[in-house]
Amino acid sequence: KCKAIFRSQNYNGKNSSNWRGGIARLPYDSNFNKKTKDRIYQIIGKKCFFPNSDECKGRLSIHHINYNKTKSIISNLIPLCNAHNAKVNFNPFGGKSPSDR
Repeated sequence: KCKAIFRSQNYNGKNSSNWRGGIARLPYDSNFNKKTKDRIYQIIGKKCFFPNSDECKGRLSIHHINYNKTKSIISNLIPLCNAHNAKVNFNPFGGKSPSDR
């Protein structure tokens, strides 16, 4: 219990290694809608765009390549399986970018 309290006080918000200026709490822009998501699937297909992810299974999410939720344009969006979407959101800019594929 003490460890959880310590972590919540010392590893949240600006103290978190995942902190990116609070952008996670910003709302998506009005262009991030079903029509735009369907267009991404038409262009790229219903497959995970992460490098070497030909075997991915499960649901897909639409990911903002530059992590800017207010820039929902076709060139900034790619489909990722939920596992890879969580991976790149947990470790942004670390390792290979999904757009390198």
